[in-house]
Amino acid sequence: MKQSYLKALSVKACRSLNQISTEATHAAKQSRCGEFLHYAVDADDWSMRLNRANFCHQRTCPLCCWLRSAKWRIRIFQGLPGLLRDYPNYPFLFLTLTVKNCHIGELRSNIRMMEQGWNRLSDLQCFPAIGYLKAVEVTRPRDCFYGGHFVGRMGQSRINCWINHLKKQPNWNPRLWREYYCEECHPHMHVLMMVSPSYFEASEYINHARWQFLWRRSARLEYSPVVDIRRVDELTNAIFETSKYCLKSNDMVDVLGCLTVRQLHGLRLLSVGGAFNDYFSQRAIDAIAQTGELGTEQYQEGVPCWYEWNGKKYSLVRLAHLHWEVEPE
Repeated sequence: MKQSYLKALSVKACRSLNQISTEATHAAKQSRCGEFLHYAVDADDWSMRLNRANFCHQRTCPLCCWLRSAKWRIRIFQGLPGLLRDYPNYPFLFLTLTVKNCHIGELRSNIRMMEQGWNRLSDLQCFPAIGYLKAVEVTRPRDCFYGGHFVGRMGQSRINCWINHLKKQPNWNPRLWREYYCEECHPHMHVLMMVSPSYFEASEYINHARWQFLWRRSARLEYSPVVDIRRVDELTNAIFETSKYCLKSNDMVDVLGCLTVRQLHGLRLLSVGGAFNDYFSQRAIDAIAQTGELGTEQYQEGVPCWYEWNGKKYSLVRLAHLHWEVEPE
């Protein structure tokens, strides 16, 4: 189950937190996160619904970050039918705004700079969005080596391209490939925007070069940033991409990853604006970020099913009136 994988990552993150003198309390709290999971099993279709768990709700915990993203999506999909009903045939755009890589210690100030740039951009008279859902994402580049030679500092997509290229070589040896996280990070924004049906007419349309110019001027950058703008064909995939957590779970388990997460403490990572605020409000999104709860959870009836963490994975300890003993692995 996915929870076992995320709990294992959370344990690794705890070890890294313990190496930071100021994080001992947070590490102790996170180490107790998700020690048990109580599900209710529907007797008709055997679906499982989580009723109780002892989550820590910390941003350095991959398990809680996954839960937070899942509840963000629930809230968004709850309001989506009303939005599509009131705005039929309105197209959606997916905009990605980037800046140059920065040191982990400068991440917080860079994100605030980007937020100020976004506020200027969204206040422009030519800004086309009727409503938007905006998320901050941070990726961590890696220094890559092959056969002891430095290949470059890359993100995951470029790493995959390099590996696919090397695999075509006759003497490819996967054991010669090495990746190491660096002290840089790459903050960027994903924005799902709804525009008017007339947007693609010549008078309203904004091409890629214009978007790049507007973002550079709004963010007050001295270079031409990478900007991606495309029309959304599959709205569900776009919502999943926008509402995922800011930092990938695998990027959070080392000391530098934990410090990256701490740079994000108190920042608003998911925000809504315009018409979207009438269907999934900013207050509801913020409440999930702070408490990890939707606020509308109800106890689910069904066959009780308990899982407990045994040190390596979740093991079933009770189903209805049947009990098992969990042995640590």
